[in-house]
Amino acid sequence: AKNSISTLKKSKATLKQNMKEVDSLLVYTMITAPIDGTLSKRLVMAGDLAMPGKTLFKIAARTGRYVNLSLPDTIHPAEIIFKGKKLPLTAKNEAGNTGLAQYIAPLPDDDKLVEGQYLNVRIVVYENRDVLVPVDGLLSVGGNSFVFTYAQSKAVKTPVDIIARGQEGVVVRPDLSGKTILLAKPDILLRAASGAPVLAAEKIGLKMEDANNG
Repeated sequence: AKNSISTLKKSKATLKQNMKEVDSLLVYTMITAPIDGTLSKRLVMAGDLAMPGKTLFKIAARTGRYVNLSLPDTIHPAEIIFKGKKLPLTAKNEAGNTGLAQYIAPLPDDDKLVEGQYLNVRIVVYENRDVLVPVDGLLSVGGNSFVFTYAQSKAVKTPVDIIARGQEGVVVRPDLSGKTILLAKPDILLRAASGAPVLAAEKIGLKMEDANNG
């Protein structure tokens, strides 16, 4: 019995020494982040039990940032334009909390950008060498689209199919290269459709160019 008690006392002393060593190590523990950035949020408090895999801190990185886009499934983006630079888009193949499709694009390193900031970008949905028809040159009636080609003081109603649409205009078929079309508000285009005479204030022929709809 005496030997057992002696052994237990030695074990107790050993455990106490081990605890002291652990406490000493914890005092000097250094946590190394995998990225360079600023500590923006602490997710644990003193006394919390930090299990393996638990996130301890949130770090706002200075490099390697990206922009996250949420778009409806009717829009199929090719890339985005940010500050005049084209950035490739990668689909995340998942939807966000709002049910919109998610895309990401890498951002150039810029100290003026911060995590969570909203950015003004242009979304490129079509890019090709093609004719870009201004929005004011298109008339939509009953689900059909038309343009009015101008020749010999007459506007000829021409049915077209829209290939791509953006803020700058639309790309249509058939090809309108070299044609002059009527640009006006819908009410004026409707009058032209009824056969009203047209007097062109300025003639600008359409030409082939790099159509970049965003």
